[in-house]
Amino acid sequence: MGSKEIMLNARKEIDEIDGRIIERISLRFQKCLEIGKEKQKTGEEILCRDRENEILLNVRKKSDKCFNDNILNIYEKILSESREIQKKIKD
Repeated sequence: MGSKEIMLNARKEIDEIDGRIIERISLRFQKCLEIGKEKQKTGEEILCRDRENEILLNVRKKSDKCFNDNILNIYEKILSESREIQKKIKD
């Protein structure tokens, strides 16, 4: 198998992985929206630093050590976007 074929196959796999990542992030954001609606009802603050720290600790434990910082950076962005989704909730 030549280099071009190897790259084409790897890119095809990446496209499939990206599709699954998008589905999972969309599902995660739907759950964040659900939680945000409950927070709004109870008057709870959007930012829950303890929960975010717990999530980041879990990510750190589960991620490949070689890519740990990269994955943490992505998760920090996901958490930031999750807060933005919750901020936009209307009554």
